[in-house]
Amino acid sequence: MEVALTVSGYALAEAPLPRKALPGDLLYLAGDRWGRTGAAIRAHYEGRSLEGFPEIREAAFYPLPRLELLALSGLLRGSLDSSDGLAETLWQLSELGVRVELEVLPLYPDVLAFAGGEEAALELVLYGGEEFEAVLVVPQEGAAAVEARAKAKGLPLFRAGRVVAGEGVYLRGAPLPRKGYTHF
Repeated sequence: MEVALTVSGYALAEAPLPRKALPGDLLYLAGDRWGRTGAAIRAHYEGRSLEGFPEIREAAFYPLPRLELLALSGLLRGSLDSSDGLAETLWQLSELGVRVELEVLPLYPDVLAFAGGEEAALELVLYGGEEFEAVLVVPQEGAAAVEARAKAKGLPLFRAGRVVAGEGVYLRGAPLPRKGYTHF
């Protein structure tokens, strides 16, 4: 028998962050679950043990609200939640009429070890899903302030790339396939 718990939370925001991006903006990934939840999902479906991978297990079984994001109020141009996979989230951002250029992605040692190599780890980061972390769009002139506030609050923050004129999503100059969770 499996037990599942579903929780919903609601809050009143002064002004919710829009899905907005302009050429010249920087792209940040908040949190430290990139690739870890995808690894946990893969472990579940493949019947693999997470023994020796405590951070991957924690990412899947003990989600955290990122209240530290509140410290970035007033500094962000836009934000998106990544739940259907980072690649899909970035494609949704590009639908605003911009091109997303990823320069680098977080590849944590435990995700690399679980995946068995960099290519498989990148798949987990891009297409694993269920991380429920924030993708942040930051005006270039506000980057130092965002990084300083995140550091002061203990919010893991990773600069992944930039937004430019054009369309699509690219990783190190190569087009990124649009894959992610499909609902129906």
